[in-house]
Amino acid sequence: LTTPREMAKIGHLVMHNGNWQGEQVVSSRWIAEMTNSKIAKEQTGNEMTFGYYWWIDESRGIVFMYGHGGQFVFVKSSKNLVVVTTAEPNTQGKHEFLIQKALALFDEIDKITK
Repeated sequence: LTTPREMAKIGHLVMHNGNWQGEQVVSSRWIAEMTNSKIAKEQTGNEMTFGYYWWIDESRGIVFMYGHGGQFVFVKSSKNLVVVTTAEPNTQGKHEFLIQKALALFDEIDKITK
């Protein structure tokens, strides 16, 4: 199991291009590669593109990953913001609903942060 704190650390690494407390632990080239579009909006069926297990939402200025159980890691580098959620143990057939619900939560958090 991955804990929310561990998920936040992954988000932190993405936000800081693989750097953790002054040490490069993941290649910045790999971070850029995995968070850049590989699958276009037309293929994803929504307004976001998809990298290597990372969604890219240009309108919000975020990248995020989505895992089983409603696990999300949102990264908004322009605000130095990482948001982690874990919420739904049964995700069968609810993927689009959970993504929209999590994005709405992120939007509310984004509004109140500076």
